[in-house]
Order: sequence, then C-alpha cells, then structure tokens
Amino acid sequence: MAITFNASTKIIQLDSASVSAAEIWSRWVDWFCTSDNSKYLPAMQAVGGNLIDGSIYIPSYFYLLDGWRIRPMEYSHNLEITGNIIVSGGGNPVTNTVGTYQVNVRFTVPVQAQLVAGIPTASQNAAAVLAATVEAGMTFEEMFRVQHSALVGKVSGAGTATESFRDIADTKNRIVYTVDANGNRAGVVQDGTT
Repeated sequence: MAITFNASTKIIQLDSASVSAAEIWSRWVDWFCTSDNSKYLPAMQAVGGNLIDGSIYIPSYFYLLDGWRIRPMEYSHNLEITGNIIVSGGGNPVTNTVGTYQVNVRFTVPVQAQLVAGIPTASQNAAAVLAATVEAGMTFEEMFRVQHSALVGKVSGAGTATESFRDIADTKNRIVYTVDANGNRAGVVQDGTT
C-alpha cells in the first residue's frame, strides 16, 4: 500500500478503500525519516500501545496534528478506517476528494476494556453494607427497620409499663420497651427481621 504525504497541502493521500490507523502511522514515520522530511512539523502523534500484562496492550490512539487530514482515493467508494484516529483539537480526520465523488467513510474502532476480576457491582456493595453486622448481632438493614419504626411507626402503651412501636405495615412490633414508674427503660426487645 502506497500512502503518500504532501507537506505543503498537509494531505495524507490513500490509495486503498481499507486502511488501519496503525498503517497510516507507520507510513508517516517512514516518510518523516526519509530525506529531509523531518524539517516539517509532525503530522501525527501516537499514544497508547503499552503492554499492560502478558499480551494485553493499551489501545493505540493516533492524532492528526497541525491541520493534517486524510484524503480518500479519487473515485466513489466505501472507505473503511480501522483503529483510533482522531484530530487533535477535534474535527473530522477525513477530508473530501478533489473531484465530486461519493465516499462513505466507516470508522471501525476496536472496543477494549480491562475487567479486573473480583470487583463487586454497586448492588453487591450496597447489599454487603446492609448485611454487615453492626451491634448486638443486628445488621444495618435490621437497625434501619427498628429505627424507622421508632420514628414513624404506630405506638401503643405510651405512658404504661410496656410501650410498643410497630413496623410501617403495622404487622409486628419492632420495639417493645418495659419501663419503670419513672419512665426509665428497664428492658428492650428489638425485632428488625423481615
């Protein structure tokens, strides 16, 4: 594949309907190192490609710099560019043909994500927190149920020796206080279970 570079127009001219961003980069490096082409400002910059672990690499990204753009072949066709090629500062990396041709450009960008085994989901984290034992064998979830009944549940026996606080559905006692003549709590039974 002969990809050509024109420093005066800042055009990377393709001669194929299918090319990878890595191929464009490689041809540019060859061109830049040939003759006195290094006198021009760089057309591209590459980041990534580093080895993470074993045979896993960070995806490479290739940036077009200083106004350089890619020009398709001069005829109507579908152009496929594989890989991460973008314009530094934003914009379309592909410019129009000189002639009035219909060129449909498709970018095929590899999706790569690294999954670290054992990291819990948000739901798993929430469930673990709610199931954690806090005090006297009660979990956070059970404590919330008991506290909620004390704040907004029905109360019966207020002012007597036994006060009861019901769950929100009014199906069971969540807290039962036994109090002395002065209102001091002599005993407490809590039920945070479902």
